[in-house]
Amino acid sequence: MNTLVESASKLKIALRKSLVELSEEKLSIVEKTLAPLCKPDLRRDIWKWITKWFSRAKISPISTSRALKRLREESEVGVSEEIARLVLCEYSSAGIDIEPYRRDLEEYLGVELPREVECDS
Repeated sequence: MNTLVESASKLKIALRKSLVELSEEKLSIVEKTLAPLCKPDLRRDIWKWITKWFSRAKISPISTSRALKRLREESEVGVSEEIARLVLCEYSSAGIDIEPYRRDLEEYLGVELPREVECDS
């Protein structure tokens, strides 16, 4: 039984290593480039585009969440829940298992990620 647990743990680590974490410098570039476009009426559409593109580019959901949080109004309410929903939908659509990242995402976003989420098509 221990070997099964150890194997599962090693697999989770391997899966996490297969996705790219963006450096602070690259996150700053994303922010500087896209922040001027993130008007309140366009922000959610831009977030969805970023999430879809980052998931297809094999960028980690942690880096995606960090990029999205940089592109929001400080006073905006419900941001973490919306980011969590977008990340869950787009990464599952890209065939990427979010489970290896779940605990870190929940900690970073400060919300519990739902086990299932209804996604827009």
